[in-house]
Amino acid sequence: MQLIRFSAFLAGMFALCNLGLAHPALTKGQADQSQITSIMDTLQSTVESAVGSLNGIDPSTATLAQVQPYVTDIEDAFSTAASALSSLNSSGRKRSSVTDVQGRQTAFEKEIAQLVAGLLTDVTNSLTGLLSVQGLGAILPNLDGPLNQTLLGLETLLAGVLNLVSGLLVDVAGLLTALGWGLTLATLGL
Repeated sequence: MQLIRFSAFLAGMFALCNLGLAHPALTKGQADQSQITSIMDTLQSTVESAVGSLNGIDPSTATLAQVQPYVTDIEDAFSTAASALSSLNSSGRKRSSVTDVQGRQTAFEKEIAQLVAGLLTDVTNSLTGLLSVQGLGAILPNLDGPLNQTLLGLETLLAGVLNLVSGLLVDVAGLLTALGWGLTLATLGL
């Protein structure tokens, strides 16, 4: 009788151990990466949609009324991302490093840097093509603050990520200047 109970106990423990191995809990770093990825995926989706719409506008006939809603969408997307990153940081997250123990940049940080650089390049190229729209130049500097806050939020969570982003944006630095994004330029060191 005791042998049967012991066998049942061992079988139950074996099943529980297998469940734990099949579905390991996320480590804190993985959870942070998951949350950052979610924030950045939302940002990317919104910005790409707005940029796609902006690219569909003919600059020779465009009006501020046509362009402004998409500029506002981009501004709101970066503001939301900056707020979410700030919230993630203030919830007690410790600053991560962009290098692993052997001094190499991690794949996650490279991926985030490429995503951000790609978004900034797309937004910059799209808006630069529309600079002839009367009144657009007056509202473009409003994007600078949310862009800058998003970059600073990422840097707070992923130390060194700005160096990666700025390295990818060297070719569009002049366009960032044309759009009046001095804070973003200064933060990126361009």
